Amino acid sequence: MPDLIIKPTNTSGNKLILQDQAGGAVLTTADSGATAANVTLASTTTFPAGKVNNVFRFSDTSTATLNIQTATVTVAGVFSFSATSGRHYVIAGSQYMSPYRYSGSHDRRYQRNAIYWGTTARTSLDTTVDTLIFAAWMGQTFASGESSEAPAFYAFSYNGSFTAGSTATHYVYTAISSNGADDRARAYSDATYPHTAVIFEVMP
Repeated sequence: MPDLIIKPTNTSGNKLILQDQAGGAVLTTADSGATAANVTLASTTTFPAGKVNNVFRFSDTSTATLNIQTATVTVAGVFSFSATSGRHYVIAGSQYMSPYRYSGSHDRRYQRNAIYWGTTARTSLDTTVDTLIFAAWMGQTFASGESSEAPAFYAFSYNGSFTAGSTATHYVYTAISSNGADDRARAYSDATYPHTAVIFEVMP
């Protein structure tokens, strides 16, 4: 059958208005295009690739200050959210870090900072980690051995992404380690220095 066309009289400013039972405008046409209002899209709606579908915002002020003196990778701050299989997740965050000397006299004042993701629940001080997204050493090296604490202060600003392989709770977290027992790695997540992150859900 031929197309069924419904349109207002061809005069500038005329509109075609579809209303719900309460008299609210659901679809209102303009001279070119239309505006939809009070519309709920079904879960089966197809969105274009690259569309940001959801935004998760986090601010951790409860983990407090984490100090470790080991080369073992140790979880520092965890964020969890519900992910959908096949969708991409883009992460941007920042956490205050401060490596310092714990004992002895040496030239090292640095620590390793990293970000991981996975589907296994993790908490602060865990030493089991999942898939690495990014890692870097941060700090300084003196010209010679030094016995003072001499802490360094840095903002670990990180970003990365992953694609969810399942529809489940996912965990994104930072982890730190020191160069050894003579050094300390320090990460903050408190009211004064919150650990913050934003995670964008992007359609494939």
